[in-house]
Amino acid sequence: MYKYLFIFALLLCFYSPILSQEADIPSQEKQETISVFLDCRGCDESFIITEIQFVNFVRDQGLADLHLLIIRQGTTTGAQFLIDYIDQRLPEKPKKELIYDSYDFQTQEEVRNGLVTAIELGLIGYLTDMRVLSQLSVDFEPQETTDNGIFEENDPWNNWIFEIGADGSTNGQENDRRFNIGGDAEARRITNEWKLAFNIWGNFNRRSVVEEEEVINGTDTTVVEVTEFFDRSNRNYFGLVAKTINDHWSVGFYSRYRSDTFVNIDTQIGITPAIEYSLFPYEEFTRREVTARIGVVANYFNYSETTVLLQDEEFLLRPELDLAADFTQPWGRLRAGVEAGAFLNDLSLNRFEFDGQVNVRISKYLSVFLNGRYSIIGDQISLPAGDLSAEELLAGVRQQPTSFSYRGSVGFEVQFGSIYNNIVNPRL
Repeated sequence: MYKYLFIFALLLCFYSPILSQEADIPSQEKQETISVFLDCRGCDESFIITEIQFVNFVRDQGLADLHLLIIRQGTTTGAQFLIDYIDQRLPEKPKKELIYDSYDFQTQEEVRNGLVTAIELGLIGYLTDMRVLSQLSVDFEPQETTDNGIFEENDPWNNWIFEIGADGSTNGQENDRRFNIGGDAEARRITNEWKLAFNIWGNFNRRSVVEEEEVINGTDTTVVEVTEFFDRSNRNYFGLVAKTINDHWSVGFYSRYRSDTFVNIDTQIGITPAIEYSLFPYEEFTRREVTARIGVVANYFNYSETTVLLQDEEFLLRPELDLAADFTQPWGRLRAGVEAGAFLNDLSLNRFEFDGQVNVRISKYLSVFLNGRYSIIGDQISLPAGDLSAEELLAGVRQQPTSFSYRGSVGFEVQFGSIYNNIVNPRL
């Protein structure tokens, strides 16, 4: 009996510090500064924690005074970070929002230093009754202004952005080698009224396989090495012109060009007039978005080989519908989409695609995620007539017939232990 009581006492001594630590933040720490839960979606979390040392970062949202939600979104010139300060001590108080803009010409160090500065400025308002406020100071770096005090802006490019890039790679072993080269160029101009984007890109991939073959010449047999090449290449162009109508409607058109050996298309040229409706104002897209877009694609196809439908070239009309929903909130993210399209000459030649993603924080200890995509495929009009060779199937250089495709993943994460998240140690 005494033995069991002794073991119970030891366990109680071991767990009691942990339980008391998770119960609440010490009152002295609360008087010194605030506790912050960092919810970083697309930023350098470790750098932020390391640089901002006048608050306490905690791992559990439920134990934080302030929920700091940072959402990164790409822009034409770089990236925009939306910073939400959600005061969990006063749930009825509206959240404060700041925006930090970064640019492609900046280094990663400049971007993350600028983001930290923006975060720090927003935190000051939550430290007015904390001791740590007396240890902070303010620096001001004036910018050049015109004679009338207005910050001078000069954009000789008129909001146009241009990008050019190329890449190459190789890998292999004794009898199997691969080589890939690609390039792309992009031009875009985005204002509140217009969105113009034009992109061209292409790739060439070669796989060479060396095999030994026996050559019989009379009574002599010779072993020779034979190299077989499997090539796959594509060339693409995509253009978008969109005009803002109001906060909920926009119109425009897409233009496309494609040449792809994988899908047996020598030339595809298409243009798609489209109209889009947004349930919420477009300015809220970083946090919530529900859109419906409908368009009609006018396509000309010229195939590399005669297709299973016995076509060498054809002109087809294809209506398309795209529904999308995306919510990014303090509790996590929910995204779902439906894409549908069919050829008017034969509605049985259609495709439906469903995809979704869920990331939810169930509690301060448990988070779960789920994502997946399922496609019902009935529009492989470019499949070549005849069977694919075993070599083409193994090399993956030609498209295979299928009626569906899918992918998915699911998982969870459990965290417990110390409430603090202030230390970043990069050693080893």
